[in-house]
Amino acid sequence: MDKNRVFKAKALHYWLNFTERLAEIILHRSPDSYDVTLEKCVPYGQGKYNNLDIIRPKTGTGKKLPLMIYVHGGGWISGVKSMRRTYCYEYAKKGVVVANIDYIWAPLKQFPYPVQDVLDAIDFLFDNAERLNIDTSKIIFGGESAGVYFGMILNFIAGHFETLDVMGLKFRHAKEFKITVNMFNCGAFDMRSLASSKFPGMDIMVESLTDISTKDIREGLYEDRINVIYPEKFLDENFAPTFIICAEKDALMTDSFALKAKLDKFRVKNELLKCTGALYGRHAFAVSTVTPMGQKILEKTQKFVFDALYAKNEHEHEQEQEESAA
Repeated sequence: MDKNRVFKAKALHYWLNFTERLAEIILHRSPDSYDVTLEKCVPYGQGKYNNLDIIRPKTGTGKKLPLMIYVHGGGWISGVKSMRRTYCYEYAKKGVVVANIDYIWAPLKQFPYPVQDVLDAIDFLFDNAERLNIDTSKIIFGGESAGVYFGMILNFIAGHFETLDVMGLKFRHAKEFKITVNMFNCGAFDMRSLASSKFPGMDIMVESLTDISTKDIREGLYEDRINVIYPEKFLDENFAPTFIICAEKDALMTDSFALKAKLDKFRVKNELLKCTGALYGRHAFAVSTVTPMGQKILEKTQKFVFDALYAKNEHEHEQEQEESAA
């Protein structure tokens, strides 16, 4: 990126982080009020941004708990993971270990470094699954805005190991990794679509991650590179059940509808919730659960997520029927 664009990215970074810090003040709640514990900024690597929060219920049943991987948004150039803690508490209090992951911002490091950070964090979680009491066979992915991009890539990897080679990534636990269910909130993920988006600052965000201008993407240049950054060819029937949240006043709303159509094509279980209103009709506002409307959205989201998480497969159902008949 040239110096002018780096300057613009830094300016946008500081502005977005300022607004998120203000939001954090409004959304902040004590973990004690949710009956959960918060372990802040646990390092999973050597870098400044290689850390995650681990949030767990205070009381356990002795059984291993599902894992929620939460990746924040911020257009890849910003994002305050602590602003998402209250949202993560809502899952931890339901009996889930939540990993709230931070990663390197672009353009400090461009693709593939932010994605590699998230994979390194998951390797750390799998390495420490016994200590953290995690059931690695039950994984929820949650994210909003640019965080959904990471969720898309993780689903591609879970369904197709060759995604790692295509994208130039390393993931030691790839063969064990499988997402059970996704929660996508106002996702930003398809670089071709984002290149034409009217979302404020999206041109800076996309170029910061990809080092390709949105003009060049719209003109069909660097197609091979875009296919590496977002290898959509791996979106198929292997994708996990997905709850999609979008907002009526969000410039990215059509991307959520397009994703639903693609999942429908492959008969992947999914549900789309369109948020409305002065607040929740705006981009990714569903991360706020401290209002009655936020709680209603959360209730619908969690019903889908936990139904999918604990759904019995056909074999288990047959076994139960045989046992009851005996």
